Amino acid sequence: QAVGTSVVRNGITWSKSKEIVVNATDEKSGIGTVGIYQGNTVKKEEKPATYTKQKELRLQVNANGQYQAEARDNIGNSSGKKAIAVNGIDTEIPIIKSLSAKDSAYCRETVLSVEASDSGVGLATLAYSWNGGAWSAQKNYTVNTNGIYTVAVRDALGNQSSKSITIFNIDRNAPVIEKMELEKQEFCRKNTIIVTASDKESGLSEKAYSWEKDIWTEKAELKIYENGKYTITVKDKVGNTVQKSVIVENVDNEAPVIETCEE
Repeated sequence: QAVGTSVVRNGITWSKSKEIVVNATDEKSGIGTVGIYQGNTVKKEEKPATYTKQKELRLQVNANGQYQAEARDNIGNSSGKKAIAVNGIDTEIPIIKSLSAKDSAYCRETVLSVEASDSGVGLATLAYSWNGGAWSAQKNYTVNTNGIYTVAVRDALGNQSSKSITIFNIDRNAPVIEKMELEKQEFCRKNTIIVTASDKESGLSEKAYSWEKDIWTEKAELKIYENGKYTITVKDKVGNTVQKSVIVENVDNEAPVIETCEE
């Protein structure tokens, strides 16, 4: 639903301004002056340039309140001030009560939520625009990158307000495996693979290492008894992972072979 220049809600016709129209007539001496007033303030007053029995006066106003109209004829007779109550004008922007993120700790994505209200015509059906996008009814917005996010809120007449929030706790970067090395470089009957890893954002998970698929441990070392290719997976606290492999060729558990035995 698009916003409009005039909206009817709860029996009230709302707009950003309204026009007061005064029609005065005098069949004898004719119209001398017609005026629109607010208290002691003259908002508009006109005197016909030539004799006339009828005069129309129009005034555009952009504030609710009590106004008065008065007409005088050419010999000073007054109609008295007639009250005009103006309501349904709304030029106020909506109030954004809060704009918050669901998560304060590191995470891979979070949900932004806005709470807003409008004391005049009320919020538009499609009241929210996130980061300059299309207007929608969505009060929530999912983000997966750090940065500044802005929500605009509008009422049914198009009055707008906006608010921004800075997100800095999104972590989609994998941990860093700094070293993956063998304890022994010479031939040996068993060896140990030692991994050194770190994560500068959310940090490494409590059980950050996986030497086998879907089996996680806090141990960054693996004892091995045969040659082959070994792969380590390391994850951080929000689930970002990195892998690295090493080929082991220096484990020797084979007995010597006596090729000849002669007398």
